[in-house]
Amino acid sequence: MSAKLPERLPRPMAPAPRQLPVPVTALTPKRPVPKAVPLPPKAVPLPAKVKQQAPVDAPAVGDDIDGWMNELGLPTVTPPAEESSSDDGSETHVPMAEEEAEPERRSWASMLPQAPQEDSVDVEQQQEEADFQAAIQASLRPAGPPPLLDRQAADEAEAEDDAPATGLQNNIGEYNCFLNVILQCLWRCHDFQAAFMEQDPAFAQAHPIVAALLQLFEALADQEARQQQQLAGALQENAAKRKRRVVDPSVLREALADVDGGRPFRLGEMNDAAEVLAALYDAMAHVPGGTQLVDDCFGMRVQESVYCAPCAKHSHKTEYTQHFFNASATALRLQLIAAQFEDEQEMPSLAALLRLTEQQHQKSCDKDIGGCGELQSPQHMLVGGAPRVFALQLAWERQQEAVQDINDTMSCIQEDLDLSEVFVGTGGSSSRYQLRSMVGFYGAHYSALVCDHGQWLMVDDTLVRPIGTWGDVLRTCQRGHIQPSVLFFESV
Repeated sequence: MSAKLPERLPRPMAPAPRQLPVPVTALTPKRPVPKAVPLPPKAVPLPAKVKQQAPVDAPAVGDDIDGWMNELGLPTVTPPAEESSSDDGSETHVPMAEEEAEPERRSWASMLPQAPQEDSVDVEQQQEEADFQAAIQASLRPAGPPPLLDRQAADEAEAEDDAPATGLQNNIGEYNCFLNVILQCLWRCHDFQAAFMEQDPAFAQAHPIVAALLQLFEALADQEARQQQQLAGALQENAAKRKRRVVDPSVLREALADVDGGRPFRLGEMNDAAEVLAALYDAMAHVPGGTQLVDDCFGMRVQESVYCAPCAKHSHKTEYTQHFFNASATALRLQLIAAQFEDEQEMPSLAALLRLTEQQHQKSCDKDIGGCGELQSPQHMLVGGAPRVFALQLAWERQQEAVQDINDTMSCIQEDLDLSEVFVGTGGSSSRYQLRSMVGFYGAHYSALVCDHGQWLMVDDTLVRPIGTWGDVLRTCQRGHIQPSVLFFESV
């Protein structure tokens, strides 16, 4: 008969604790006796701001070396010390920084010359970058349902009077930044601003989006006029109490949401800034005289054809009107590299790079009309003159590009542009343009860079910050990882 198993097994004994290995630093090194190391003539004090202290359970580096030398039978070397008179005249000490406490003994290892620390970045530049990043982070809006639009609170929102431009409201949950940047950039295009605001009232009332845009332009004009009066001292108010209100863009945001069932501009949702501009163009096309206004300001009537020199044939003739010039940021960088490889001394212009990118889209010589079928680059000619504003849209492969790719793309952009280098038949003074404003984005947030009386400003919703020259803009975009999206060049 088998034995009955116990109901509970006896509790196993705890295993004996493992013996920890001896630290490597405690072993006697098996190596030849090192030669004597010459000591510095005078003790080098540690930097006052760097307090070096070994862990409690670990020996100091100098103590380990002294231990090795004792085990090797060598005398311990101590650093030279300056004489110091104490109460009994028998103590000496090594001079230390005022914030350091005097140790009882210092080994020769601690007396080795310390590697000099690299010079830190300029304090002012660090502070500028920190302020910029803080502004971007503060302007990011957390996801969630939009709050009730409080227009009274928006009207009462105020900014400092000495700000050089008027900001636009972007309350939490509204996600207005993509709309605000287009408004700021269009407002800085003076030819469009003047032509749009000169229209009769019936022009704006024919479409709700156009009416809302005109209302915001009038509000911006009113705020800037008040600011100029305050700066000139026309208003007899205390300068410390003078304030400038921001403008609430909700009227345009709601008008965009009401058209076509709210798609794609639903309230409380983020969207693309370039799509807003296209929606404004489309709305003006439904207004009598609106198409002509948009075409005069932004329209480029392009005649495209392929000419094959070997067979002297013209093919693929077409004509169209575009309000954007679309270019790939990657293609710009590749053309810049290729151009610099051919001529290391000359920096190609932005217009030349745009023409080179267009030439990469080749078409074959049409065999249906007796052509040879060889690939040729199309020619683009402007018909009817150059636009008042040249809008350039840059397409990026990712929402957050590598820092070096952003820097290289920014190096392709200049303030001046000659449209005759892009299109055929646009020579003369009317082909010269200057950059007035630019949409930039970082992560999921948009900001505008605008030129105001020769000075560049960053407009981040309600925050308006002076930048300086175009070189300062380049550095700001590079440090802030800002990717240019839509650029507005105005005829000069």
